[in-house]
Amino acid sequence: MRWQSLLLRLAKAGYLVLLPDLFYRYGRYKTLVSKEVFRGDVRAILGPLMATTGNDKAARDTEAFLAYLDSRGDVAGSKLGARAPKARVDRACCPWLWG
Repeated sequence: MRWQSLLLRLAKAGYLVLLPDLFYRYGRYKTLVSKEVFRGDVRAILGPLMATTGNDKAARDTEAFLAYLDSRGDVAGSKLGARAPKARVDRACCPWLWG
């Protein structure tokens, strides 16, 4: 099952789905197609994107996502379908989904 279809199923079941772009700091880049990426030089393709993020930046981004969700009146609950930083394990209920 492709991860997009899983996220769509979760959304249709009434869950809020937030799918952040982990590489937004890089700027514009072409859509990554896994078959193409892994057919070529993976480090050359993903390296520049990966260099724009890291655990500290992901932790700050996660805090921003949580603050955004907390600010919405139409979002209820305290569990997320994502892995939060160690400081926010109170908000996590399952690991990131990779496909």
